[in-house]
Amino acid sequence: MMYTRVRTPESADVSSPRIGISASRKVGNAVHRNLAKRRFREIFRKSQIAMTPMGDIMLSLRKPATKASYEELEQRFLHAIKYCGLKAQSNDTSERPRA
Repeated sequence: MMYTRVRTPESADVSSPRIGISASRKVGNAVHRNLAKRRFREIFRKSQIAMTPMGDIMLSLRKPATKASYEELEQRFLHAIKYCGLKAQSNDTSERPRA
């Protein structure tokens, strides 16, 4: 489950997005919980350049997160940040047609 929030510019730190991860014992033993949290932290670290700097994400992990592959978790996370509106707007000028 993913909860998101966009901070206001008046907030203390709006220089980078933030993440919080919660996993209860229902997810599995400590090894499985920590593996899932490490995977999501790495996915977040790699994708935070594409996110809006004022985004906050709170993940509440469920049991399927321990059974999914890294690639599947990454794909679902990227889709979720796009769906929640946390993907940064790109101002790439290289895709403009040349006159």
